[in-house]
Amino acid sequence: MAVTRLNYFAAKAEQREALARFLFDEIQVVINAEGCLSCRLLCDYANPLEFVILESWESVEAHQKAAGMIPKEQIMSVMQYFGEAAQGRLFSGKNELKKGRRIAGFWNYFPVRMRSGHHAG
Repeated sequence: MAVTRLNYFAAKAEQREALARFLFDEIQVVINAEGCLSCRLLCDYANPLEFVILESWESVEAHQKAAGMIPKEQIMSVMQYFGEAAQGRLFSGKNELKKGRRIAGFWNYFPVRMRSGHHAG
């Protein structure tokens, strides 16, 4: 079963560029890992000190196997860049959204009207 991992990072103001470079280099390694479907580095639009790495994996096992690809020493060397502790969560694709389906009391599909008048969804 496919899984998605969200990793949240917040940089100290004076360390933003250094953390951004490290994260960019990290995703180059992750995206080449066996079982990685995609990996994106995103910067918060409202707060440029905050980053998210969005990873998609073929399975939990593929993610776990790749988790050790970045040496711990390298990770420890960038701890000085963090404004707060990094966080990560793994999400299951088990209840993928399907148009018009109701799961656990919530409608999983809502058409969105874009400002330009275009319809998304």
